[in-house]
Amino acid sequence: MDFYNFRLLLLILTAIGCRSGDSLLPPNISGVIGRNVTFPTALPASISGVASLSWTFKSPTQPQPSPVYTRLNDNEKVASGYVGRILCNKTTFALQLGPLTSMDGGTYSLSVITLDMVTLTAETILEVLEAVADVKVIYSPREPVEINSTVVLTCVAQGSSLSYNWMNGSAPVVADGQHVTLNRSQLIISSVFRGDLLGPIYCIAQNKLESARSPVFNLTVSYGPEKVAMTRVPTDEVLKKGSNMTLSCTAQSSPVADLLWLLNGVLLPMKGSTLYLSGLTEEQSGNYTCMAYNNITRRYTVSQVTTVSIIEAISGTNINGPASLLIAGNSTANLTCKALAGKADRVVWFKDGKSLETTPRVILNGDKSTVSILEVQKEDAGKYSCHLINSVNTDIDNYVMVINYGPENVKITGVKQVEVVDTVVMTCLAASVPAPTYVWKFNGTVLDTTTAEYKINKPDYRNSGIYTCEAYNPITGLTNIATHSLLVKGEGELHDQLSDGAIAAIVITVLIILAVIIAFIIHKKRKVTDIPSPY
Repeated sequence: MDFYNFRLLLLILTAIGCRSGDSLLPPNISGVIGRNVTFPTALPASISGVASLSWTFKSPTQPQPSPVYTRLNDNEKVASGYVGRILCNKTTFALQLGPLTSMDGGTYSLSVITLDMVTLTAETILEVLEAVADVKVIYSPREPVEINSTVVLTCVAQGSSLSYNWMNGSAPVVADGQHVTLNRSQLIISSVFRGDLLGPIYCIAQNKLESARSPVFNLTVSYGPEKVAMTRVPTDEVLKKGSNMTLSCTAQSSPVADLLWLLNGVLLPMKGSTLYLSGLTEEQSGNYTCMAYNNITRRYTVSQVTTVSIIEAISGTNINGPASLLIAGNSTANLTCKALAGKADRVVWFKDGKSLETTPRVILNGDKSTVSILEVQKEDAGKYSCHLINSVNTDIDNYVMVINYGPENVKITGVKQVEVVDTVVMTCLAASVPAPTYVWKFNGTVLDTTTAEYKINKPDYRNSGIYTCEAYNPITGLTNIATHSLLVKGEGELHDQLSDGAIAAIVITVLIILAVIIAFIIHKKRKVTDIPSPY
């Protein structure tokens, strides 16, 4: 019997004794294109055996059943479209089909004739699925900005009947319906924050039979700049002209912010996290600010203001004094203090180390740069110091003021009586600036000595007389004199005479002796008076 007749016989027998065998096959089977699928069978244990069986196929595009596989005893036939793609288990009669194509999807029917001529039939629907592949995440916008942007992540994959899950690491992404929402293949984050998509974020695409995951996804959310901070070295608020200064700026920002510098609100040409200024000038004084700008968020933030003053150090301080000589009681002195460079905030004057602020007769002008003494006295002579002070240094100059005065307090020192064998030294003393010149006279006659000391070796009687010293100050034009008497005696005459001191000592001694004698006499008289009378 050929297979055509066998098929016809099966149809006749089926029509005569057919009964449903719903439990022979599952109602639905799924398979993946390019892979094998098995149609499992469940023959009742009560049957005596299988005489023949056949598999047929139909689909919406092929409504009439077409043979797939037929078996009669040990003879089997595979339809032309299934050659090389069909395997039938000889024990369970389960059918394996593959590799599957999209055209294999449809209804498969099984017809079994037992040895006792009972016909069992069943059918199942094969769903052919496209393989899950090329899973990836796409997103928009490309450069999300914190708070401003709503980020939409879409899971894209090849495959059919797909469903999607979103994962953050090993945990599923939890939607709250407001900030985070899920819409099938999309994960939507409203008003995104910088930490929302740090991940690792990935999606899983799956169908009934398999799943695949996308590569790990991390999305950078642009934010900032914020927490802009600036530091300055050195930290002094006042710096010396010509010194160096470094300003450093940091900001939290993604992407990294552009750092700009402003002086008194005017943009400087320098950019970057460090502003190094060398050889500072006074024009660079003012308020420095760091401005951070994010070219993605289009936001900018400024740091706190740091203020610095650049001041030139004082140098070349000089005291300009009177051009003419100063004479006590007759001159006015003006001392003016100025610097070649730098500006002083304060001027302080000292004389011989003591402040001039409260010195009598000293007048300071408004800015204290000039000291005036209307009528100088000899006490005004000394070292004057001018201190010019500003915030970066102090510069000092000294001026020695000379006051010309005198001569005054002129006197002659020396012995008044000498013997002819002695040497006479007379010294003329005078307070005077400058030192005076001296003229010595003896009894009105000018002597040939012009120094302060006049000396006579072995004087004689003719040197006795009145000596005069005339002290003359050539600057003040004043002259003062002093006189001194000298008596020259013969050799030994001064020693034969008692000196005034010796005479005084003798008188005192005699008086003491007399006092002792008188006291003794009085004492004796008292003892005689005290003897009792015999009567």
